Amino acid sequence: MNLNEGLTWETLREHLLRKLQMPQNAAFLHGGNPEDAASEQAVQILKAFVGFPRSRTLTGPVTLLRGTDTTPLVLQGARNPFGGWWFPEETLLKLLDRFERIPMPERLQKSAVQGHLRASLAVSLDWNELEELWCMQLEAGEQLTGLFGRTSEQWVDNRVHRLGRLLGGEEQYFFPIIPPLAVKPYPYRLA
Repeated sequence: MNLNEGLTWETLREHLLRKLQMPQNAAFLHGGNPEDAASEQAVQILKAFVGFPRSRTLTGPVTLLRGTDTTPLVLQGARNPFGGWWFPEETLLKLLDRFERIPMPERLQKSAVQGHLRASLAVSLDWNELEELWCMQLEAGEQLTGLFGRTSEQWVDNRVHRLGRLLGGEEQYFFPIIPPLAVKPYPYRLA
């Protein structure tokens, strides 16, 4: 079953509203109502793409990655391995291939990979420390629809604009709902 069937940028708010109206998601509302939260989230999600994202249905086998903090698991915000933002595993594999050709200490290589992912995916410091990776693996024939496009430019840190901007430009996906049993830790750690 495709959890996001029919998702487009035009139907994003409806998909978010259905998710936020589920009783188990009440904590994500912080006392607000689902309609307002869905509208606000839809605007923020669309701003994270260059132009309007396209709807794309992935068919497994597919592996996608998501960066998170390493602080104790909290199912909200940057520590949530089950969040909606994901990027193709190939993005990381290409970076690793590129940096493995340059002799350097492992710690420096991880820092370079982390910095490149942060810049190309435009992951602001105040959103996410980007210390570890989680993977979502769709099994053969399993389908999942998401919004797909290039990451838009973001502030390095939304609290201190003088730090400059992250250029973005890398491919990313947003899924309102993900199959939670498909998510597990990824063996490569960034920090």
